[in-house]
Amino acid sequence: MTASLVERWGLPPVRRQWPLVTAMAVDTLGTGLYLPFTLLYFLATTSLPVTRIGLAMAIATGASLPLGPVWGACADRWSPRTVIVISNLLRVVGFTGYLAVRSFPALVITAFVVQVGSRAFYSSYTPLIAQVAPRGQRERWFGFLSATRNTGFALGGVLAGIAVTGAGTIGYRAVVLANAASFALAAFLMLKVKTHAQPQHGQVAAHGGWRAVLADRPYLALTVVNLAFALASNTIDVVLPVYLVRWLGLPAWTAGASLGLNCVLVATCQGPVVRLVEGRRRPRLLILSGALTAAAAGVFLAAKPLPAAPALALIVIGVVVFSVGELVQSPVMAVLSAEAAPDALRGRYISLFQLSWTVSNTAGLAVLSWLLGVGALATWGFLACVALSGSAGIGLVGPRLRFGAAAPDEASAAALTPEPQPGD
Repeated sequence: MTASLVERWGLPPVRRQWPLVTAMAVDTLGTGLYLPFTLLYFLATTSLPVTRIGLAMAIATGASLPLGPVWGACADRWSPRTVIVISNLLRVVGFTGYLAVRSFPALVITAFVVQVGSRAFYSSYTPLIAQVAPRGQRERWFGFLSATRNTGFALGGVLAGIAVTGAGTIGYRAVVLANAASFALAAFLMLKVKTHAQPQHGQVAAHGGWRAVLADRPYLALTVVNLAFALASNTIDVVLPVYLVRWLGLPAWTAGASLGLNCVLVATCQGPVVRLVEGRRRPRLLILSGALTAAAAGVFLAAKPLPAAPALALIVIGVVVFSVGELVQSPVMAVLSAEAAPDALRGRYISLFQLSWTVSNTAGLAVLSWLLGVGALATWGFLACVALSGSAGIGLVGPRLRFGAAAPDEASAAALTPEPQPGD
């Protein structure tokens, strides 16, 4: 691929980091295979009712929550790459164990192992990319890997649908086994990833460890503000499918199509959007992304009183508007949260930041489920207010962060500077 084409599409220089890109693609392809059929797998292979399966998953998730900060400290001490390798191996063990699950206790134990692996991954992913990518190219790396992961999720879901159709229990077991194999391959590839120098343990101690993290009030405020962005991110995959089928009376295929459109837009447009936004003030970009999410909520609500055809047209417009906000928010927030942390404590900082996503994906989902039972106006009005509160919050917090705003010429300066030779 020529340098001009790479620049035009906002892509990072991936040639030296092909193991990382391949590992992320394999990881998400396997997860995409399994994720849509989580409940269906255990319904097909055990005698447990859906309520017991859901309870087991909730117990495993809740029990794993305190381990995120533990893994963050491990990333600072051992390196993020090492922790991600461990996370992949844990998920190999967990998903292989799913094949033998027949009882409630066995499901809780194996699901806990999987969740521990997930906590390790998300506490180390951002610090790893911050080590791989030099300043000025980090939006490109986060954006490119986000597009890669979305493509893997979408393709995995399609392949899983083909695998289980007409194959019964054998198909479900094949999907779980393929997911376990994908994590094994990803672990092997991660061992080949080249990173820049890792801070030594003495540097971590010199920076104050967890005491310094918890004393960083602007970063704590950023974590709280991200609750709004994280909760609003559930619009497409949690709220919209129920809204389309239950409130608008549209066919079930529209739910999958809306999610598919979002995935396609993220996969194909992330690079060009990153190229447009890099070098601009990150807090301002996040304010814009929150406003776009609120606007999308308004568009979705406006579809309710309309006949099917114009309602579906508005839904498409709403998905596009939401996706543009996501294309801006995802890489910018990732870089903002990474660069607002000192190098020696980045694992701890990011593990704290990830708690905002974890809280959103647990308590937030319960709130959204309740609102969907109340009505369309309550649901979309709440999400619009949440998105706008995120914009307001980042406007207040962003300027106070350690490295909160990229210098306007940061990206161009990085483009003129040769990429450092990576090494272990």
